[in-house]
Amino acid sequence: MVPSSPSAFLQGHLEVVALLISHGAEVTSKDKKGYTPLHAAASNGQISVVKHLLNLGVEIDEMNIYGNTALHIACYNGQDAVASELIDYGANVNQPNNNGFTPLHFAAASTHGALCLELLVNNGADVNIQSTDGKSPLHITAVHGRFTRSQTLIQNGGEIDCVDKDGNTPLHVAARYGHELLINTLITNGADSARLLPVAELPSEVRRRLEDFGQTSVTGVKLGAWDLE
Repeated sequence: MVPSSPSAFLQGHLEVVALLISHGAEVTSKDKKGYTPLHAAASNGQISVVKHLLNLGVEIDEMNIYGNTALHIACYNGQDAVASELIDYGANVNQPNNNGFTPLHFAAASTHGALCLELLVNNGADVNIQSTDGKSPLHITAVHGRFTRSQTLIQNGGEIDCVDKDGNTPLHVAARYGHELLINTLITNGADSARLLPVAELPSEVRRRLEDFGQTSVTGVKLGAWDLE
């Protein structure tokens, strides 16, 4: 049996991949962290290799040791064409990883995940699903300042005052990180100011923005860990 070559799957050498498979390479093999050839191809946007593996019937929702599927990886890396292919083949858009984060959480965090987030929302992803720590996709956009994605989530039913296990709403988080556009959007869409408590260390420009909306204080947030893995 020929061992599979992660670099071939990662770099998108379809002819090499097909040759390896024809000589018995294991398409279900995993590395020490549980990454499969499908994970590798998805991470680097190698759509032809992804299609080939799917046509061979590999498990589409296979998880690595962190519980992440190929769809998680594609969304985190902003690989929207791969994400679309995986969804078309039946990938679970609401699959949680070990910490309860779904592909939508990953798309909300990713630098290049805007198209993936829209794709997930349009294909039935739960916009209010919460991680084991109670973080919704809207919380994640608030951490990373993803203004447009926060609007998409709100417009598709995202609960604006959802609280995590530390009692933080997306407004609390956006204020703590100083994301003024997000603060504006959340308050304009009815974020509950009654939950707010004083915090002196907020940036002055954030305090001014809150005062513009008639808010004089924001929460002393306990953010906890925001690592998605």
